[in-house]
Amino acid sequence: MAPNSLTGREFLERILTSDLRSDERNRIQEVLDGRLGDPERVVPEVIRGLIRRGCWRLADEPADSPGFLVVEDRDRKERYRIRRAFLDDVGAETGDDAGAADPIAAPNDTSIDAPGDVRGDVTTTVRGDVPVAVQGDVPKDVPNDAPSRPQPVPLPSGTPRLDPLIEPLLALPGQLVSYDRILGPKEVITRLEAFFVEHVPCAAADFHPLELPGSNGFDSPKPNGLPLSVGEMRELALHREHMLEWHDGAHHLLIGMGDDLAGWSGCLLLTSNESIEEPRRAIILSAVHHFSRLISTVIRLQGLIFYDFLTGIYNRSYYEDQIDREIQMARRRKESMALLLVDIDSFKAFNTRFGYEGGDRVLATTAMILKSALRGTDTLARYGGEEFVIILAPPVSPEEASMIAERLRKTVADELYVIPDLEGRSVETRVTVSMGGALYPKAGETPHALWTVANREVLRAKEAGKNRVSFG
Repeated sequence: MAPNSLTGREFLERILTSDLRSDERNRIQEVLDGRLGDPERVVPEVIRGLIRRGCWRLADEPADSPGFLVVEDRDRKERYRIRRAFLDDVGAETGDDAGAADPIAAPNDTSIDAPGDVRGDVTTTVRGDVPVAVQGDVPKDVPNDAPSRPQPVPLPSGTPRLDPLIEPLLALPGQLVSYDRILGPKEVITRLEAFFVEHVPCAAADFHPLELPGSNGFDSPKPNGLPLSVGEMRELALHREHMLEWHDGAHHLLIGMGDDLAGWSGCLLLTSNESIEEPRRAIILSAVHHFSRLISTVIRLQGLIFYDFLTGIYNRSYYEDQIDREIQMARRRKESMALLLVDIDSFKAFNTRFGYEGGDRVLATTAMILKSALRGTDTLARYGGEEFVIILAPPVSPEEASMIAERLRKTVADELYVIPDLEGRSVETRVTVSMGGALYPKAGETPHALWTVANREVLRAKEAGKNRVSFG
């Protein structure tokens, strides 16, 4: 029995409760509310993002026609049959789908099928982490001298100007504000990618972060299958003196982006079914400059709103925002997570002995030690005074949470602090912390419930002699 057809809107509504990032969920909600983009054009971007992050995958079971692929939601085990052009060049003429001018097909030629039993025989090819072709595809408009390696391309000369129809889109207030809150840098980047796909246009736009608050960048020497190393990408993002271009059945343009003062850098990869020539390059560069300024602005604003200037880590406001997201993720995935409350033992004694400047040094050093000993997915924030809070992101078992907490306690205790005393002399001293832990969902399923248990346990640790860990 053939699965039921879904429109783009129905598809977005269906996956709104899937394992999406907050910026993805907000964007989809804005699309469904009619405030941002066309649902039919947003679907390919959403699917590509879910595949890149490993939340979805190309299913092993083939589709029932050579014009379709099957993607699977890993968590829900639901499968969707989609037109292969959906993930290739969004509405371009490819293979036996020639003539499909829009990625959403006519009523009798469905592009997305609801989960169901799918049969057939089709071989898919994956370039990097985005499915781009099916056996039998014939690349179009590829020059005979297409380079196999990225080649430098000069930046357009003069001051780039935008198309009068595009320029107003870049001035919308919604680029920085959504639901009465300021967007984060990753959310602005999501909008950057959507802007290029929808308005330049191109088949795909993917930003590869090298340095970005809240991102770990890349560890692989050839990130996401790109034909160049991280070092080459860093060089491009650092100097921003040219672009890189190459062809491999599609046309690719890689543009370095960044702001040294704001502390971010990365490369924007544009993929098109046709060669990206002037005047599109000048328009692209102008839009890149615009979004670069937006990213720098939100990073600076985020620093004012979410960072503790004394310790250089997140503050209570960020923790209260993040704990909700982590609990939602743990609930969707049916995984466990943990909350740790860290309290510096006898902190008032440090203030008495070393003065407030010495006490500040103890706080900053402790924050640095804790941060260096945590996993990249975990969150450290200063809650207030001498208290820190740590979110151990899912999945984390009770045994792992206990081991991490004990490792953190020991790392602080083993560190030799050097603190200036009231006379300005450097004095070596030791610092210890008491820690209380709460496990989700065992100890509670809300931020308040987890905090109550963790706070109770840190008091127990202090009553038991300090410099220890207690879990509830």
